[in-house]
Amino acid sequence: MFPDATVNTIVIFARKKVSEAKSDFAARVRILQKNTLPKFEESGIFTASEIISDQSDWNETSRKSRCSENTHIMDFKLILPDSSWNKIQSRCTNLSELAEIFFGAEIGKNINRKRWINYPYPKKVNWLSRAKNTINKSFAVNYDFAETIIYPNSLREPLKNKNPLKDKEHFLAGKKILLTSNANPSWGKRIKVAIERRGYYASDSFIVIVPKSEAEKSFITKEVIAAVLDWKVSNAWITEHLKHPKIPMRAMKNLPFPYLNEVDCKELTQAVCEIETAVKKSEDYPIEARQSIDRILKAAYQLEDEEFERLRLIYEWDDNPQITIDKQPEPDMRWKTTGVVESIDPEKETITLWISDFDELQTVPISPSMPGWLLRPEVAFRTVIPRACVRKRKLGNILLGKFYPQDYTYLTEDELFEKLTDLLSVEKTEA
Repeated sequence: MFPDATVNTIVIFARKKVSEAKSDFAARVRILQKNTLPKFEESGIFTASEIISDQSDWNETSRKSRCSENTHIMDFKLILPDSSWNKIQSRCTNLSELAEIFFGAEIGKNINRKRWINYPYPKKVNWLSRAKNTINKSFAVNYDFAETIIYPNSLREPLKNKNPLKDKEHFLAGKKILLTSNANPSWGKRIKVAIERRGYYASDSFIVIVPKSEAEKSFITKEVIAAVLDWKVSNAWITEHLKHPKIPMRAMKNLPFPYLNEVDCKELTQAVCEIETAVKKSEDYPIEARQSIDRILKAAYQLEDEEFERLRLIYEWDDNPQITIDKQPEPDMRWKTTGVVESIDPEKETITLWISDFDELQTVPISPSMPGWLLRPEVAFRTVIPRACVRKRKLGNILLGKFYPQDYTYLTEDELFEKLTDLLSVEKTEA
């Protein structure tokens, strides 16, 4: 599914289809973080669960890989649901509208692929290539690992072009924002960003970001972009797209950037400068600066408290991992019952059930514990519910727990006939 071999394990449970028609049923997507694996083995609780409202959307939005024969690469999001990301994007512009974004220059080992090797005007330049050592912490550039190279002759892709409009050397040589281009594809604080102010050329182990002149006229400084990139929304956005260590350029260019006024931009610029000063002195980030960034960007993104809390949990995951961020079902459920799914409304995140102990259909929230096979009409199931709900003859808005398929109901007619034939054969033999 993904264009890189170094991905986290992905397990797909698919139901066989009789017809070849596209399925428009909802689908369940889950994720399991490594540090929660022991709890999952004990209780079966996933780190997070979300619903894809229509499987056919995957066919429409999937894309091919440029570097392999993969024909269907599909995005899915688990930190925030698609509906939340869609709202955030509707209130923002893409980062690519405000800044030039590209991977740094590439050295390459094959001398035959160095197109500029015979360039008549080479020059020695300072060179940053070890991203993890250079930006070990946001807002700090460590120049101890810097080298010198001959530019552009030493490089396979120096980002140099005879067409001045396509030449990116002036971006490399100037002040710029650097972001480490590789990250661990798990939850946590994954973006490391800093402002490079000495004009050192950067390798492709960095993503280079430079604000466009139109953006700078609107007070979008390098500090403002760095503040947004280092914040919780950008961290979650990139983490959602990290199916392999390399940060996808598509995710960077489409990163939602909030609309900010002049006062906001000046406060963010000042806050980042204060953080940079503190980092140079090996001091902690100033609390006031952090609070200022949180206040401005939470308001600019128009985040609800629940959304902000989920983003904060992911941002702080390395230091404070959770067992799950899913809402858990009611604890006291002991009444065994059976039922059939009547209908599903993925947009409202509700499911309507016929349950044997009730006179009327019951509509309840689609709980994170509900498996994917349940999210389609006419599915027969077994479950447990609170005894109090049976007495009241109403489920209300409770989150139901575990579900199991009714025996044999998941079989096709031919499979069921074969199963019954086998059972009858055994009984006849024993007789």
